[in-house]
Amino acid sequence: DAAGNPLLGRAPHLRFYRDQVNSKRRVLALAEPSLRLQAGVGPRLDFTCFYNGHNWRHTALGFGWTHSYEIRVVPAWVGGARQVYLLWQGDYLLGPCDTNGYLAVFGEQARLLEAADGSWTLSNRTHDVYRFTEAGQLESIADRNANTLALALAGFAGEPDLRVKKLVQCTAPAGAGTLAFDYAPNSARLRKA
Repeated sequence: DAAGNPLLGRAPHLRFYRDQVNSKRRVLALAEPSLRLQAGVGPRLDFTCFYNGHNWRHTALGFGWTHSYEIRVVPAWVGGARQVYLLWQGDYLLGPCDTNGYLAVFGEQARLLEAADGSWTLSNRTHDVYRFTEAGQLESIADRNANTLALALAGFAGEPDLRVKKLVQCTAPAGAGTLAFDYAPNSARLRKA
């Protein structure tokens, strides 16, 4: 947008002054920027941690916690029909997509398409492109000028057939920086970034 904020960025309801604690629904939602590297061009390297009290998954950061690159495509069968959802930062379920692949991402129209190889592509009105693996994991973010933030994924030790991988590295466009992730031995638990 005009202020330089990412258009498919943090959800408006994750700001600290509104809906941080919802006692009626018994939920706590937090977003805290942890590591930020301003690249010269393209998507910036921004590792933000999110806590959602209604989070139903156990991730590398622990139960209830996710991070800014924990964005997933989730195909599901609902009422005998295949529906495609987007699991956004902080584990907010968006969707389903309509028959043409369009869905609203916090009020902004985006299009999510499945390729013949099973991978996915999400594009928005500013021509940012999010690419996902066939397992639905985010693998890159590119802007309209093809400046790409690349995410390196690796399998878990002793689990060669597991389709979901762990995030091991984020590389900013034009060699502006790299963020590496270290996991506990024989575990999916993130130790440090």
